Amino acid sequence: MAELEEETIDLTGPDEPADEPEFASDEDSLLPRTKIESGEGHRNLRGTQRPLGRKLLFALPKCSRDRCCFLSVFGLTIFVILVTAAVYLNAKLQSACPYGFLLHDSQKQSTKKVAITASGERFPWNNVRLPSTVVPYSYRIHLQPNLTTFKFTGKVAINITAVKTTNLVVFHVKELTVTHSSVKTLNQDQVPVKREMAYTENEQYAIQLSQHLKAATNYTVTVDFRGELKDGLYGFYRSTYTINKPEGNETRVLATTQFEAANARAAFPCFDEPALKATFQLQMVRETRHSTLFNMPKDHTVDVDGMKMDVFRPSVPMSTYLVAFIVSDFQTLSDTTGDITVAVHAPEDRISQAHYALTVARTVLNYYETFFGVPYPLPKMDLVAIPDFASGAMENWGLVTYRETAILYDEHQSSASDKQWVAVVIAHELAHQWFGNLVTMRWWNDLWLNEGFASFVEFIGADKVSPEWKMLDQFVKDDLQTALSADGLRNSHPISVTVHRPEEVEEIFDSISYDKGASILRMLESFLGRETFVRGVTAYLKTHKFNNADTDNLWEALDQAAAAGGKSDTNIKKVMDTWTNQMGYPVVTVTRINSNLHLDQERFLVMPPTPACSKVVEFTSPYGYEWIIPLTYITSTFPNEQKTKFMDSKSTVVTLDNNSANWVKFNVNQTGFYRVNYDPENWDALIGQLQTNHQALSSADRAGLLDDAFHLVRAGSLELEKALELVKYLKKERDYVPMSTGLGGLGYIAKLLETEKDQDLYNNMKLFILDLLEGVIAEVGWEDQGDQLTKFLRGSVLSAACHYGHQDSIQQAHALFVRWMKSGGTEAVPANLKTVVYVSGVEHGGQADWDFCWQQYASATIAAEKRKLLYALTRTMDSKLLKKLLDYSLDNSKVRSQDTVRLLTYVSQTSVGYQMAWDFVKKNWQTFLDRYGSGSFNMAELAKVPSHRFSTQSQLDEVTEFFRTHDISAGARAARQTLEIIQANASWLQKNKDKMKTWIKKYFMPPEGGRARNREI
Repeated sequence: MAELEEETIDLTGPDEPADEPEFASDEDSLLPRTKIESGEGHRNLRGTQRPLGRKLLFALPKCSRDRCCFLSVFGLTIFVILVTAAVYLNAKLQSACPYGFLLHDSQKQSTKKVAITASGERFPWNNVRLPSTVVPYSYRIHLQPNLTTFKFTGKVAINITAVKTTNLVVFHVKELTVTHSSVKTLNQDQVPVKREMAYTENEQYAIQLSQHLKAATNYTVTVDFRGELKDGLYGFYRSTYTINKPEGNETRVLATTQFEAANARAAFPCFDEPALKATFQLQMVRETRHSTLFNMPKDHTVDVDGMKMDVFRPSVPMSTYLVAFIVSDFQTLSDTTGDITVAVHAPEDRISQAHYALTVARTVLNYYETFFGVPYPLPKMDLVAIPDFASGAMENWGLVTYRETAILYDEHQSSASDKQWVAVVIAHELAHQWFGNLVTMRWWNDLWLNEGFASFVEFIGADKVSPEWKMLDQFVKDDLQTALSADGLRNSHPISVTVHRPEEVEEIFDSISYDKGASILRMLESFLGRETFVRGVTAYLKTHKFNNADTDNLWEALDQAAAAGGKSDTNIKKVMDTWTNQMGYPVVTVTRINSNLHLDQERFLVMPPTPACSKVVEFTSPYGYEWIIPLTYITSTFPNEQKTKFMDSKSTVVTLDNNSANWVKFNVNQTGFYRVNYDPENWDALIGQLQTNHQALSSADRAGLLDDAFHLVRAGSLELEKALELVKYLKKERDYVPMSTGLGGLGYIAKLLETEKDQDLYNNMKLFILDLLEGVIAEVGWEDQGDQLTKFLRGSVLSAACHYGHQDSIQQAHALFVRWMKSGGTEAVPANLKTVVYVSGVEHGGQADWDFCWQQYASATIAAEKRKLLYALTRTMDSKLLKKLLDYSLDNSKVRSQDTVRLLTYVSQTSVGYQMAWDFVKKNWQTFLDRYGSGSFNMAELAKVPSHRFSTQSQLDEVTEFFRTHDISAGARAARQTLEIIQANASWLQKNKDKMKTWIKKYFMPPEGGRARNREI
């Protein structure tokens, strides 16, 4: 929020007292120093102020004095009563609101307490942030992992600078055993250690010295340690995979890393905060059958007791979370672009699937050097396919790690969407090499600078790879609509959000940081222009390279670029702060009176808060939920002439050039991050335009109208009938983005009606959807041909056709499934029809069909193929088979740990399995906590399982009680969002079910007569 200063590192600090206290205070923290006005730490006034007040009071005449005393006591009493009442009321509201207690729990996580070690000693540092008294500038890391015993030993020498005089060195250690430590001068003079201890809750280790380190002097902290190569997908961990060979399968093991956000400390002792950049040099001892990868190229290898030790060149200055190293027997494909060596590494039976990734990486890396105007600073770029990986990919500088689905592509078996996904993820991670690695946020509150920018630029990078994919058109569906949906909840969060503890970072690896961040940057680029935008980004990167920055630094660079481009009237910071420092976004209501358009903005909420929840908020807005909106609009009279206006107040008026326009459409091409509602006459005019000539509006504008309409209905701001009249034009739609948007809006309604178990209404809803799709089903056909978006359109349409019971489509899919099954899997289904065919085969088939799919899943060597088969397996209508699959999800030999949460999400989306999935999550919650850790984003995803289908008060009560009685760790915000979504689902049914029944009856049986229904409503 605007009132809070950005957190910065004070490398100088206040003058130190001559003698430090034995237990350091927060005044040495890396947190910003602020004046404490009240609460703990407030000092009593000194001198004569208080005695003077007392003297003046007693100098009054006695009657006046008594009156003053009485009034003071009376006023104080009233004040206490009011405060107590307010606290009581707030507590009552929180208890009445389903998610109020979760907000209280998340706030408690940030409450400071006395730091006591496991042995009962008081830890000499009481802040989750490290002291600013010392900073590192280089690391020498020595590691020796054993891939048989899954243990490792290590030694790290950290060169530090004492910024201030101190006798305390505090750094991070997690799940490591420290066996020895020392502090020396650079002349190797020992600094005596008084004592050392660990505080596991903050993952900190303290060395208290018998004498002080001198300010502005360098020292070396050396730590010997040992650890375990666990399978928890974080820190330095092991991954097991199977090589398929003619003589039989062979199990192999590699050791790899995943450090973001705060897990470098689980691999080696370090100062594990993003602002504490340093250089890193690695020595890795390995068996001869293995090889090692590091952020930098290998310098040389030496023999050590029958082993090999790889010694790597020192890195550039970087944050600890970007360090990476891998020990494996992978094979390599490599090439060069300029002076940079680009290589892809994968298991030997999958390396043939790496050619496309190598081509994409070379193309994008070369393009980004031009786009950013800053050379890539490392001599190499390695991309590695990791069999067990928690996220999609990780941007470690010069050594990017990926899930196999995000890097491997088989041109004979993978689909167009698989290919695009590889290109998009590579483009995302390579964008991070500049935005995030070269320039890094100071602290995690500005995570969006990393992820939002990479999520925006990934579309530009992928567009460079294949312009025919129309990636910038796809942005509307993939990122913009996803972000608008997530940010329409009261339990969202600002893009720039305060993060107290590193594990809280996992909560903000979400659609707000990624998709909303990308969307507001796209909006900014739209009103600045690409050239001005890129000029500002280049200046930002050049100014802060190898260093840290915050959001204001980016706005400053863009402001300067705008001024240089003749746009000095635009205050970038003033505009963009309203988008980053408050959560949510506006809906602009347009009311036309002749040639005047009256515009009003208010915060959009998918469900207005109930009275019990109206005061239960995690964040408040510094701007009263008003935004400075870069409005754009076109009219029917001038559909190709875009007008722009900044709306910087709650209400404003726009005057049209003439009054002849039939309709007006705001948010041209959906470049703005806001929704638009219109008066009924304008909605009717737009509906009429789509019915007569839908291509008068762009594909993005058509998608925007559909998405806004369905969400405005959910918010209670638009009648359901208006959205249903609008969506009828889909009979003419042949573009993927608006078709997919329309099917999404209809699918939400169908899902609720199906779960409501009103079978007659649901059946007629299916008939309505199939009636809209009848023409396009025939046109797209079952031949796997056409351009990228045609293939996507075919997949969406045929999936919907099969799901909603289109018999011809089901028969076509079944024929392809049977042919594939009878061939034993050798006669492949066309690549872009696989999801449709596999799902339909399982959904409309029996146990034999499911068993065959399971066999194919278990033996598949292409990761994208396994993902499609896993999705299909969850679509069975047989609850016994679903139970078997859920049980498999806890067996890592059947379903990889990285895929368990995805499987549960898939099951929770089905009509048969949604309750089973939630029951399974509840039963195994502690198992998942043990597997993924309390700070894992996987736990947040598990907390969302009930949100997909639950829609009754009893279900809301059930989920609320579970969250109330269990450790939800970093999933607190996700849990609040889940409860809010269940409320919204129930509200939609309450308000709109009868309306839906009435409208669909009129659709099938209009007064003048019409098509017959199969069943009565």
